[in-house]
Amino acid sequence: MTAFVVASGLALPDQVVSNEELASQLGLFPEQIVKSSGIKERRWAQPSTSTSQLAAEALNMALQEAGISSADIDYLILGTMTPDRFVPGSARKCKRHSDYLPLGPTTFGALRSVAL
Repeated sequence: MTAFVVASGLALPDQVVSNEELASQLGLFPEQIVKSSGIKERRWAQPSTSTSQLAAEALNMALQEAGISSADIDYLILGTMTPDRFVPGSARKCKRHSDYLPLGPTTFGALRSVAL
């Protein structure tokens, strides 16, 4: 079996949270956060926004970029460290939030590790 990545998509929450905003709450200097984590800013989703909703936005962007329809995809693999919940996996809900067609019984419902 051969697999190809022909496009990718990206969806980020709107709210940007800087180290300056977090540092005072953590009793640190912003530079300490960068030094220990390498992170300069992060994105926070609203409580009403789920991982699967963001994944569906990214999926639809990738489909559009590739110029293909969801019917052309055999498997949906979603890797995340922040699932909507552990069971069922976020990939199933991602399908519901997008125009992605139902998959057959041999589908990877979700992948728990981002490392493939």
